[in-house]
Amino acid sequence: MTRKIGIALLGCGRVAQHYAKIFGLIDSQSYEILGCCDVDFSKAESLSKSLKSKSFTDYKTMLDAINPDLILILTPSGMHYQHSKIALERGVHVLVEKPI
Repeated sequence: MTRKIGIALLGCGRVAQHYAKIFGLIDSQSYEILGCCDVDFSKAESLSKSLKSKSFTDYKTMLDAINPDLILILTPSGMHYQHSKIALERGVHVLVEKPI
């Protein structure tokens, strides 16, 4: 049996909703959404419920708690570098939505 890829989402706004739809189309035997993080807890909680994952408001806490293989950086573009750097330093693969 192949191990599932553990995925986290950072930023739970409009763009994250598009990814949630995409995940609904992909065979979930290959991945698991472990956590969703946003500074607005209601956004994180809403998305995490729909993806059956944990919700967080602190990025570093989420990384420590769930140890994902991959994180989708879906935050405002001015924060992409900082968020990506932290994840990469922890050995997490990064997918950045738009410019780093």
